[in-house]
Parts: sequence; C-alpha cells; structure tokens
Amino acid sequence: MASGALSRRLAVLLVLATIPGALTGVLFEKLVESQLRSPLVIAVATAGWAIVMWIADRRATTAPSVPGDPLERVSLGQALAVGCAQALALIPGTSRSGITITAGLLGGIDRATAARFAFLLGIPITAGAGMKEALHLIRAGEHVGDTGPILVAILVSFLSGWFAVWFLVNYLKRRSLVPFVVYRLALAAVIVAVWYR
Repeated sequence: MASGALSRRLAVLLVLATIPGALTGVLFEKLVESQLRSPLVIAVATAGWAIVMWIADRRATTAPSVPGDPLERVSLGQALAVGCAQALALIPGTSRSGITITAGLLGGIDRATAARFAFLLGIPITAGAGMKEALHLIRAGEHVGDTGPILVAILVSFLSGWFAVWFLVNYLKRRSLVPFVVYRLALAAVIVAVWYR
C-alpha cells in the first residue's frame, strides 16, 4: 500500500472520489435491491464488465520509472473517474474492485497503482456500508452485544481484502488481468446455465 502516511493530496482525492459511490448507494440502494437482483442482470453485468476489463487491460500502461510513489501522480480527473466507476458497483454482478481497477486502467493508471488506489478507495465506502448495516440491525431490535460478530466480520473482511490486494498488486506488476476476465466470463456462463436450463 502507500508507503508511510497518506499525503494530504491523496487523502483529499480519496474523499472526493468516494462521494459518487456514497451518493449512489444512498439514492438507489432500494431500487437496485428490488429491481436488479435477477440472475440475468447478474450474468450480463458479470460478462459485460469482463469484456470492458479485457479492453482496459490491453490498453494498460506501464508504471513510469521515476522517483516517488505512483499513487501521488494520480490526477483529480483520474480519481473522480475511478470514483464514478465505483458507483456502478451497486449493480449486482459488478465487482467493486474490478470496475475501479478497470476505470483506472482506462484513465491511464498502470495496473499495480490502479489496484492500490482501488483498495484505498474501497476502505471508506466499505466501512460506511458496514456501519450502516450495524445501525440498521440495532434499530430493528438486535441487542448491542449482537453487533460484535458484525464488527468481527468487517475486520476480517478488511484484512482479507488487504491481503488480496497485496497479492493482486504484486501479481499485476508483471502480469495481466486476462485470468480474471476468463473467470468472469465462465461465471456468467454458469449463472445462465444454472438458472435458465
């Protein structure tokens, strides 16, 4: 991840890039839950974004060999583009990390840096969603003590996510996203085969 403390500039970019996803979640969560949960939507989104990911991967640039952390060279426009892409992750079948990395690649960010930025961008919105769910359960009558497993789940999710991105960043320094594209296309085919046989 970013070496040392995040710079003020990068922190501001992450805050601004989080806004589109947060607003979309607040405004359209109920609509998505009620209208976009069909297997067909999930399969189409899974396959469709796989193709976009493949296109982005073919256009991916290499990290410039200049001093400094590549994260510090992410521009405001690139950050906002990735943030807007994160809002699309509300659609079932759309991987949040996949769509944000894809947007970063299309915006000219190299693979490893796009993965790092996508991970950092996911922290506030994932934490916010977890807190929102915990408050919902408390208001619905759950005992405060029962929220312990939820907090543990959030922590485990964060740690596993950190490890996954650590692996992904190192993987993407030398390799492409093609295996993930193939996986998503295969998954879409399985969904269609199971639900529409």
